[in-house]
Amino acid sequence: MAITTIEQAAAALKFEIAGMVQGVGFRPHVYRLAVRHGLKGFVRNTESGVEIHVEGEPGAPERFWTALMDGLPEHARVYGVERTVCEPAGFEEFRIEESDSTPGGVPVMLPDLAPCPECLEEMHDPSSRRYHYPFTNCTHCGPRYSIIETMPYDRAGTSMKGFRMCPECRREYQDVEDRRFHAQPIGCPSCGPSVKVLFSDGSELGFGHGFDTPAAQVAWVLADGLIVALLGVGGFQLLADASSEAAVRRLRRLKERDAKPFAVMVPDVAAAERLCRLSEEERRLLASPAAPIVLARGGRMWIWLLPCACSAVLWG
Repeated sequence: MAITTIEQAAAALKFEIAGMVQGVGFRPHVYRLAVRHGLKGFVRNTESGVEIHVEGEPGAPERFWTALMDGLPEHARVYGVERTVCEPAGFEEFRIEESDSTPGGVPVMLPDLAPCPECLEEMHDPSSRRYHYPFTNCTHCGPRYSIIETMPYDRAGTSMKGFRMCPECRREYQDVEDRRFHAQPIGCPSCGPSVKVLFSDGSELGFGHGFDTPAAQVAWVLADGLIVALLGVGGFQLLADASSEAAVRRLRRLKERDAKPFAVMVPDVAAAERLCRLSEEERRLLASPAAPIVLARGGRMWIWLLPCACSAVLWG
């Protein structure tokens, strides 16, 4: 009777994938899928996309690939695949490897994404350790393009590299069942970026008068007619009280924007509908991960769902 060893029976495939596959939870998704199919090997980011090596019982790599293409992460887009049949290397497990920074292509990077429903729920939950934390994100949402300094997309190549994860964030980052598994911008109030409010001369606005959070400070100064330069993940946004004719007039003068409309930021679609009429498509766009500015028909108004913020500078 012939004895066939596992090494002899195994089949191995390598996939080099180009597309929008970094910053979308692609590697965690591949990891879970490979383990589910009993495969060994690795997945890693490269300069041009993602490389996957899988090996296991004959047919298992093909089944894995079919399942991957049938159920890509929501924001992933595959533009090209190079598939290679190779010899099994005898991997003992499947793992997410360090990225390969060898020059070899130009990756397609995902833009910043609005907070997902799960992160928003955490931000509004007083029992959550990320309650009111504006930098909350996971593999489904948050900053991407605007924090990148070098490619491939890894925390060490982003502006988050100076923030060392606390034990709790590290646990989430390493937990394969957590939605923050390998989420590169992960952070919390204990270890992530913080918020402060400054006057234009660089002095910090102190707390008091019942305004014990940066958000309350900004709301207070906006109500007082000041203009706020809000530094978010994608750059600065200039804020003014849209109901204050004097504040809007001053903003127009400073921006030399006499007639061109400004966007009105709202916290949710319900608030937008109190200002103008929205079609189903406009509702969908406002609530989409891209959170774009939308010109609402019938309302003569630009509407923008308010994104998470970082720090602020005030002009008095």
